[in-house]
Amino acid sequence: MIEPKYIKEEEAEAVSLNYEALREKAILYIEQYSGNQWTDYNYHDPGITIMEQLCYAITDLGYRTHFPIADILLSNKDKFDLAKNNLLLGPDKIFPTSAVNRADYRKLFLDALPTIKNIWLNQIDDHPMGISGLYELQIQLREDVLEFQEKETLADAKNLFIENRFLSTDIERISLLKKAEISFSGKLFIDSFAVGEDILAEIYQQTENYLSNDNNETAAFDNSKIAFTELYTGPILTNYSLKSIRLKNKTNEIYISEIKSIIEGVPGVISIEDLVVYKNGIKCFDSIVTFEKDTYPILEKLITKDNVSSYQLSVYRNNMKYEIDTDIFHQLLDSITINDRKSYEDHRKYLKSIPDGRFSLNEVREYFSIQKEFPAVYGLRDKELPNNSTKKRFAQAKQLKAYLLLFEQLMASHLSQLAHIRELYSINKKDTSTYFNQVPTDIPALESVVNFKSFDGYNHYLDTISVTEEANIKRKNQFLDHLLARYGEEFDTTLLSKLHHLVNYKTSKSATDLDILKAKMEYARQIVELGFERGKAGVLTNEEGKIKKSGLQKRIELLLSIKDKESSSLTAAIFDQASISKVRKVWTKKNIEIEGGNSLRVFSIEDDNYSSDDFEFYCKSYKDLKELFLNAVKDSNYRIEKTMNVFSLFYSASGTDTPIKIYHSDSYNKCIAKKEKAIEHFTDLNRKTEGIYMIENILLRPKLTNDYQIEIKDSNQTLLFKSYLPSPLERQKQLKESVLKLGKSVENYSVVADEEGLYSLVIYNTNNDAVLKTEVKFETKQDANNSIEKFATFFTSTKKENKLIATIEKAESISHDFPEQFPYSNHLHFICPDWPLRFQNKEFKSFISDCIDAYIPAHLSYTITYLGIEKMKQFERVYSTWMTNYNLKESLEKDISSLQLIQALRSYK
Repeated sequence: MIEPKYIKEEEAEAVSLNYEALREKAILYIEQYSGNQWTDYNYHDPGITIMEQLCYAITDLGYRTHFPIADILLSNKDKFDLAKNNLLLGPDKIFPTSAVNRADYRKLFLDALPTIKNIWLNQIDDHPMGISGLYELQIQLREDVLEFQEKETLADAKNLFIENRFLSTDIERISLLKKAEISFSGKLFIDSFAVGEDILAEIYQQTENYLSNDNNETAAFDNSKIAFTELYTGPILTNYSLKSIRLKNKTNEIYISEIKSIIEGVPGVISIEDLVVYKNGIKCFDSIVTFEKDTYPILEKLITKDNVSSYQLSVYRNNMKYEIDTDIFHQLLDSITINDRKSYEDHRKYLKSIPDGRFSLNEVREYFSIQKEFPAVYGLRDKELPNNSTKKRFAQAKQLKAYLLLFEQLMASHLSQLAHIRELYSINKKDTSTYFNQVPTDIPALESVVNFKSFDGYNHYLDTISVTEEANIKRKNQFLDHLLARYGEEFDTTLLSKLHHLVNYKTSKSATDLDILKAKMEYARQIVELGFERGKAGVLTNEEGKIKKSGLQKRIELLLSIKDKESSSLTAAIFDQASISKVRKVWTKKNIEIEGGNSLRVFSIEDDNYSSDDFEFYCKSYKDLKELFLNAVKDSNYRIEKTMNVFSLFYSASGTDTPIKIYHSDSYNKCIAKKEKAIEHFTDLNRKTEGIYMIENILLRPKLTNDYQIEIKDSNQTLLFKSYLPSPLERQKQLKESVLKLGKSVENYSVVADEEGLYSLVIYNTNNDAVLKTEVKFETKQDANNSIEKFATFFTSTKKENKLIATIEKAESISHDFPEQFPYSNHLHFICPDWPLRFQNKEFKSFISDCIDAYIPAHLSYTITYLGIEKMKQFERVYSTWMTNYNLKESLEKDISSLQLIQALRSYK
């Protein structure tokens, strides 16, 4: 068996706190390394004195190092946010997630919407297009909900689901359940000492609980005995304890025998006779009472004084009729109901903030010099040596002071490091240092041995020699990796660093690594939110072009270090700013004389067309344009030559046969500045045009409408004709106006054979479209032809008598013009640009796929498409229109824009 690895808690006192143990260990080192050169270990020996002072100082360092963690983190001593910067979060922040199953959603609805008594989220398995991931909400309202609140509840329920929607799911319909009133009558015999009103109230309340599936807890519970993962699993609720909601299935049937058992089980009841159960006032003769899909049972609790209602119990005590005081009965029933609905406080004992620290930053890191503890004979304190001491004596004192500074500096910096532990593990982008030094200013006359104009300069020098910038970034990455590992996360920086340096060509490696380090910090800062929204879908708003990104898209963009931009468009930086556009300037190859006698053949426009503000790049194809994003960021691809009376700036990337003249000026420095501007410009374009669009295919599904068909019957109600093809209601209404005219003309009839060899008559309109067909089938074509005259006569006589013979009935089919084969279910589309430098890199493309594979829910599939600039601009126009129309109810524009987006996605294959 493999033993698990863990950090063992220290059982014995640390050596750093034991002065005698430190002194003994120091003596052993002296004996080991000095041999017979040091034999005097008595107190008067200077080496022993120094060693003892150091041992004493180390005990102070050890004492402070073993402070409680609240002291070391300086908890609540200043405005430093430990939870935000060090991810020291409570379980109520770490464990909860967005809704991931039906139980989670039901809890969310019950918690947030007080008008709801119960709610069910049912998966739709019989969608006409076979789409999965769609749900139906069935809502049972509380009895006291007013009519105007019903629409508000429906709207609130829909919005709540949209805000908490899981990836590739959606609501197809929301409905309010209808009431089915249950009442019962019978003779109730109670005990001699029982109170009839009390017993009757208890009977009705228990029966109502049996019928209604109420979700409220009836007894308090102790959260302190529940594990973290159980208490905080699922979404965060506001008004309920996570364990106080008992989720029940919808009641589809009840048993009369169980109602009888409930009544007889109430204390004080002797028996119940002649029990009759009614549903909506109708007596139930079966032993089981069933309820339709869209109904729920509710108990009728009308108790009258004169017992005129036949749907209530008659109470008998000592064989005598017991007159119920209806006021007392209803008061008792209301009291039981209120207690039963009580929502108990959620005692989350686990969330304990870090206790306050006892010390400030300066108190933890304050260093006390050992030189103040040395005997006066050493002359270490200020003005401790007599004025008549020799220069040699002064020099010896300084030499010892400098020697001791080596040790004291280490100890002072140790305390500074200890006081900055929270910055060491910080995810704040400002906290990138991993070594924290301080000047031991408590050393007497320190300035006499430190050769710096100021202590600030000395401290900067200490920082410089402590660690290189490269090593500092590497160490900080390791601390961040530790923080991420706490949450089972990682952030790969290898490829990002490599590609970042390519895009920012002139940036040093350390600056590149620092940028990637900050990208990792940003990922760590959002780690809790990313975990909470791991499967959460995006939310489209009513504002044009606005979308709250899904948790998956946010995570991928952070892993790819794609920064948020002001514009939601990836092509805006190119087209809107006209930085790259189609122009009519004529480019030609020409020879340019370079100062010194050489000739250079280049692509150039006329000299008068070169602007002092712009630079010109020649692209004969889209491939050339993409190449600019790759190579125009590199300084090595530019050159400046003196040509005639001006300086010319040329661009020539590897693989380019002919250099391109992009600018000229009479100043060399202006050419240098223009080159820098060109590099900066394409670097900025690469950054601004990076991004990913994510589309959930299920949101593109059509709004399905039932088809209708015309049915024409004779006076005996025999079906003669029906629509050739069912279609939407409006189309059938238009058709109905013309059927009498079409039917009376024999020229509009035609005989059509079916696959079984039988024949039907079909009526066509003036556009030669099939309109009606006979319901009856004919065995021969001749029989069908012989019937044409008869049917034409029928239509003629019907019109003369002005009888309405055509009715419009609902058909079994549905209407939509959307492609059936499009993957609406469990599929995502990712649309990426193909021109930015990183998105042209094969490794980066592979990295994008790896990130999606790592975090996309297992049941979802996806497609990645890379679009050129023109296609991306077209896509963004269609996508923006779709987002604008998405929230429109029953809108033709919504279906049209969805269909356009589907057609665009299908065309990218």
